Amino acid sequence: MEVKIKDLAYVIENHVDEKDCGFFIETYNKFQELAGIEGSYKYDSKTREDDNFLCLNLDKVCKEDPELQIARDLAWKYIKLAVGKYVKFVNKEICTTFNDLNICNTHNIRIMKYSKGQSIKDHTDLDKHNRASCTLNLNNEYTGGKFQFFSGRHNISLHTGDALVFPAEPIWIHGTEPINTGTRYSINCFLHG
Repeated sequence: MEVKIKDLAYVIENHVDEKDCGFFIETYNKFQELAGIEGSYKYDSKTREDDNFLCLNLDKVCKEDPELQIARDLAWKYIKLAVGKYVKFVNKEICTTFNDLNICNTHNIRIMKYSKGQSIKDHTDLDKHNRASCTLNLNNEYTGGKFQFFSGRHNISLHTGDALVFPAEPIWIHGTEPINTGTRYSINCFLHG
């Protein structure tokens, strides 16, 4: 089988139960006053920029309320399952010796909310610890918002409950299209060893 780098962006359809997707969205909306802005180095401007959407970092706020800890633990359960499926996929299709050694932990599980016009510009998730990223898509009630990799050369649409795992290496420059209508909710985290 011929392997292309884009094959390492792995979509797991219907990974998160729809009821749990609703729970995560409700949790975000209930605790939205704890949400904040993040930023990263953007390749277009060649500077660090704040993003124009808000995220609720469950790892930072989970001590504020037991419901936030429950959401964090449930999200981590789904993320660990996605990592396991990703490892099996890579073992079968790409590299038989790949394992989860460098992608088995996280420190920043976040529920993200993108409203009309909001997106994340091209960036990478690489730092001295991060080796992969995982996104859990929580709803379908929006248009736009596709993931774009490699300056838009590879696009991925996610549906309610889908998971996406991909490397956080220098070549994995990615962003999302702006939301055209509706609101997109997702969970995202960076994975490390």
